[in-house]
Amino acid sequence: MNKKIFSAIGVVEINFFTNALIALDEMLKASDVHLVSCEKKLGGRMVTIIVGGDTSSVNAAIEAVYATGGRIGEKNIKVAVAISNPHPEIKRLLNLAEDKQDKQDNQDNQAQNISAEPAQSVQAEDSADQAEKSADEAPAAEPPQEAQDNAKQTNQTQKPKTRRTKS
Repeated sequence: MNKKIFSAIGVVEINFFTNALIALDEMLKASDVHLVSCEKKLGGRMVTIIVGGDTSSVNAAIEAVYATGGRIGEKNIKVAVAISNPHPEIKRLLNLAEDKQDKQDNQDNQAQNISAEPAQSVQAEDSADQAEKSADEAPAAEPPQEAQDNAKQTNQTQKPKTRRTKS
């Protein structure tokens, strides 16, 4: 998974989902920030939006939220704050930090890019193995059209089922 590294995050809590959409739209248009998380509580009556980017972009996005206060109502903006250089634990809480598994995957990918030829031969062997397995698991071919026609005729010559009627 490719995780973006942000030097700052902005957290906004707004009443009502539609107001949150308007605020998010203004934030994204005002600066170069990316949506990190959006969480609705109380059936959309309280919405938390988290954006990330560089410090100046996040500050501009927060200012854009306050500028929309006249449109969505200043009382509906509960919290709008920018956090520059967030602690690694906050990044981990928001799933923004690279964990050990991601670092290991990145190192493995780099190692595979360096030795591309051996990887291609392994892939060719895997493809051959998969082709053999799929041939073994392939469904049986349909019978020829004549056999299907004969089966229909035998079904038609059988005695029809009768229904019971209430007496």
